[in-house]
Amino acid sequence: MTTKAYITYQDYGKETSTVSWHVQEITALNFLAITQNIDELRVSFTNATLGTIKSLGFTRTFDDSGVTPLPPNEQFAQRETKWLVSMRDTKRFLDLLNTIANPGFGSLFSIEIPTANLEILPPGGDKLDLQSESALVASIETNVKSKDNANAPAGIGDTNYVKVLSIRHVGRNT
Repeated sequence: MTTKAYITYQDYGKETSTVSWHVQEITALNFLAITQNIDELRVSFTNATLGTIKSLGFTRTFDDSGVTPLPPNEQFAQRETKWLVSMRDTKRFLDLLNTIANPGFGSLFSIEIPTANLEILPPGGDKLDLQSESALVASIETNVKSKDNANAPAGIGDTNYVKVLSIRHVGRNT
């Protein structure tokens, strides 16, 4: 069974919105690695968002020094202002021996990151420049998994699980 990690943001009006993604099933052996991956994404998302982090975790919430119960000071930190991250599943196989094909290989999926910081958008555009936001892109590609490859180990060759295709500003609440 797969596990989903999440980060819940609070916007200026004290409303919340959550971004979630698949991670490997958490065990005693990989707990530290998984929580480090979640923390890396939290740090990467910080520059791309204006909201404050209300909570983050997976099956059970864990304490983190970056979590605060206070709303952000930035009035434009609104949960309806999001980054829509479009990705492709790039994990060909679900095992180290490359014998179990990933049924979701090549499929498209997305996550939404609430309280987008629009100041990092290029002038007149609604898409982030993936090269100038390479740290964010690399963090997503290294740590986010699709629902189909969530339990696949890192293998030789296709070490990333997903490929970020675009990060676009959307204004909605889903």
